[in-house]
Amino acid sequence: MKNVLKLCDSFDDKLHSILHNSDKQTMSITKNKTSQHYFDCVFSFRLSFKRKERGGGSGGSVYGCREHRDSISAVPARFIQATSVRRETLNPKWGENFMFDIDDVTSDILHLDIWDHDDESSVLDAVSKLNEVRGVKGLGRFFKQIAQSARSGSQDDFLGCINIPIQDVPSTGLDKWYQLEARSQRSNIQGNIRLKLWLSTREDHGQANTQNHFDNWTDVRRNERLLTIFADYEMSLTKSSLWNGELCHEATSILHQHAVQSGVSELQLAVIRWLAFSHIPSIDPQFLLKQLSQLEAAWGEQTLTVEEEDWLADSFNVFLDYSMQLIRKYRKLFPPYHHTSMNRLEYILRCLSRLSLSKAYGKCCPFNKDIRGEIGNALRVGTNEWYEENRKFMATGQHDPETRLKGFVRLVTSVLIDLQKGVEHYNVLFENINGVFYYAAIYKQHEKLVSTYR
Repeated sequence: MKNVLKLCDSFDDKLHSILHNSDKQTMSITKNKTSQHYFDCVFSFRLSFKRKERGGGSGGSVYGCREHRDSISAVPARFIQATSVRRETLNPKWGENFMFDIDDVTSDILHLDIWDHDDESSVLDAVSKLNEVRGVKGLGRFFKQIAQSARSGSQDDFLGCINIPIQDVPSTGLDKWYQLEARSQRSNIQGNIRLKLWLSTREDHGQANTQNHFDNWTDVRRNERLLTIFADYEMSLTKSSLWNGELCHEATSILHQHAVQSGVSELQLAVIRWLAFSHIPSIDPQFLLKQLSQLEAAWGEQTLTVEEEDWLADSFNVFLDYSMQLIRKYRKLFPPYHHTSMNRLEYILRCLSRLSLSKAYGKCCPFNKDIRGEIGNALRVGTNEWYEENRKFMATGQHDPETRLKGFVRLVTSVLIDLQKGVEHYNVLFENINGVFYYAAIYKQHEKLVSTYR
């Protein structure tokens, strides 16, 4: 791992901050601790949180802000954010990301107020007033004005709030449900909101890091490259013919922190893992199947950019081409009496089945040929190649009719043995997993080839 880290020391400012400033919860290979003074001068904390869903209430919007505990100083508008409105639902799901710079991790608080707004304009009006807010008292007056306007005729209702001390958020992040709090004991507020929060460090370039200017395409590519470097190193240490995809704790921690600091989403992480691992010929296909499942699970609530979809489509096509090459040579690569080889073939077929049914593949490769048809074609092409190789071998040096007849008998015997192996070992895999009628395809191909023997 030491050699790998040397390659990455100058990877980017995020990796530099990870290697020098990660805490004990996530890193065990950090260098000597940088002085606290240097840390405070160069680095600033950043809180990222993602609103996921809320239960036990009506649809609405959320105002979030970063407060300093017991502070009466100004609260800049950049520390206050508002979500979009989720209409006509008792269990809204936002799936929106926000980032805040943190001044003091020991005293700052994340405060969220949740409202049931009657329309989008009320949200825009509220956000337009955020620049007028100064201090916690001013924040209270701001929400009081909204509450008064609701009582005067609109349908805006205060649903609850939560306060989360920043020091309670570990560097590894949190993903949990929080119970909504009422503003007074007379309120009957009930409900919960699910938040995903995490802390990370970044090098201070004197630039604001706002949501509107956040574009992590370069960081996504860097994270994939970093994972590839770690994977290559781990494979160099394994003695097995197949690598199970397991990374050491240090590599996992670095990748996690780099992803957190870059704002990489769960879907992007799933794409990165698939891209990095699917290009490794010696990867265990059972592990690849897990990556496909995680990619499909993350596909629903989040989206990719056009560049990311093209990137993913290219990886799907490369994986398909490689898999079809393996299927064409399945007789040599996956002998029926070799358990490890047959297990590998089974999970390659399962990966192809999962891929063919996935929403990600349908979205990224809408014009590709049917994978089941591609498998059938690979079997036929592989059978042609196998037959031609055997025919040339058995026909070598044959001139007289009797010798040619003996060669033909040996060839037919080999074909029968191949068909028997297919019935006993391969047919059930291809038919049950991919819906490909293996025996019928192979038998017809052999019949055609034998009938044209010269």
